[in-house]
Amino acid sequence: MPLGARKCTLPCPEDCVMSEWGPWSRCSLPCNGSSVRERSAESLRQPDDGKSCPAATETEVCTLNKNCYHYDYNVTDWRTCQLSEKAVCGNGIKTRMLDCVRSDGKSVDLKYCEELGLEKTWQMNMSCVVECPVNCQLSDWSPWSECSQTCGLTGKMIRRRTINQPFQGDGRPCPSQMEQFKPCPVKPCYRWQYGQWSACKVEDAQCGAGTRVRNISCVVFDGSIEDVGKVV
Repeated sequence: MPLGARKCTLPCPEDCVMSEWGPWSRCSLPCNGSSVRERSAESLRQPDDGKSCPAATETEVCTLNKNCYHYDYNVTDWRTCQLSEKAVCGNGIKTRMLDCVRSDGKSVDLKYCEELGLEKTWQMNMSCVVECPVNCQLSDWSPWSECSQTCGLTGKMIRRRTINQPFQGDGRPCPSQMEQFKPCPVKPCYRWQYGQWSACKVEDAQCGAGTRVRNISCVVFDGSIEDVGKVV
């Protein structure tokens, strides 16, 4: 059969002539396979004697998500806060939408849920606030602290600042650096270094009370454990 053509039937004068099928009736809920739906047609012309018209009613089993559906409400997420005209911050209203969803996941007209008398228990409007932009405000830097070490190369000094006003909305955020460090001025460290004790020495005698001595030196070093220092 060429493209753009289809089969058809032209009834003979003695044949029964039926109307087109009417719409299917609605399946009763729940869709559990125990109910049927039907559609019907009308006889437009009776046939000659000896002939009959086909059945004027057709039925089919109601099957979930094929020709029978359950319905339920679905609530969308809240929309962004809506302000009054020309306002950029302050109090506003946010809303959300109510959909009717079929058991196969398709969104349909709300009338399907409303006809079933489904309960609506959701709040659809809510007040909201859009914060006005406020820039972060910081205190001045504090004075530098005392050095963490009294001498050597490892000491550090610190200064701090605090947040006087946190930022809001689209204002300038606060920086992450709230402390600063710097090395202390170099100042050498000194310590005493003791030598080994000498043997005991008794003056003008072979035994008895005597003395022993050791050397004491002043050593300069950089304050680290690794530095053995230098005698000065």
